[in-house]
Amino acid sequence: MSTPPRRPSATDEVSRFGGLRWELAHLQHTDTASSKAFLWSSLPETVRNSFLRIAWALINTRPLR
Repeated sequence: MSTPPRRPSATDEVSRFGGLRWELAHLQHTDTASSKAFLWSSLPETVRNSFLRIAWALINTRPLR
């Protein structure tokens, strides 16, 4: 099973792993996607990198069947 490609946008930049804000609208495949984001700066620095890795894995891996 393949996942659909991310929604292209000429004006939005794709979020980067080390960024403190991840825009999630690129992952929603509808024209009416609202702007949702992870704001990593709100987490304590001591746990931030762990949460970044967990979120990246959840977004970028396919579910097991």
